[in-house]
Amino acid sequence: VAGVPASSAANRFSIVFHDVSTLPISFTSINAIQKNKDVEVDWSVVEDINTRKYEIQRSSNGVNFSKVGEVAAKAISGNLSYQWLDHQPMAGKNFYRVRGVNADGKYLLSKIAWVNIDAPSTAAEPSVKIYPNPVVGQQFNLQLTDMPKGQYSLQLLNAQGQVLFTKEISHSGGTASQVISINNSLPAGIYLLQVINGSTRLSQSIKIN
Repeated sequence: VAGVPASSAANRFSIVFHDVSTLPISFTSINAIQKNKDVEVDWSVVEDINTRKYEIQRSSNGVNFSKVGEVAAKAISGNLSYQWLDHQPMAGKNFYRVRGVNADGKYLLSKIAWVNIDAPSTAAEPSVKIYPNPVVGQQFNLQLTDMPKGQYSLQLLNAQGQVLFTKEISHSGGTASQVISINNSLPAGIYLLQVINGSTRLSQSIKIN
């Protein structure tokens, strides 16, 4: 507006740049492994150069989590692995996730890993368990119970016996859980998950919503 300096001055507009801190960290895996009476939580990340610490959170229902441990970040670039041992897991289901926190408090959460701690009076037999079941979002936790260490092949079959999804996983032995993501989108229905290692073949019915 003519005659109003604030509307016509050459410096009436200014651009302010703020230094926005980012969290370049990326979680690539998280596993929960029963070690005798303890549970070992392992996770891998890429690029945690700005990360200050990792908080391990635990839940009995997979919804309400509380902090149970903390590990200092290595704060370097590249592929990195961490682990933390839970000396007091709960009887029954234990859900774990990791919270990566940088210097200014920003954070990123990992996926959820799950392991079931059987009561001492009910010795576990080799088995596979899936949670949640029905599966939502083409992703689930697979627990191998009392299984030998080795490489396992996963096969997902439909009602006609056709193999729709395969994946190779590494099992550290005993009871351990890891997150499985189904790469191809499958229609809702009932499927059969087979876990194969040599002559060992265990099956579990799985429902996908």
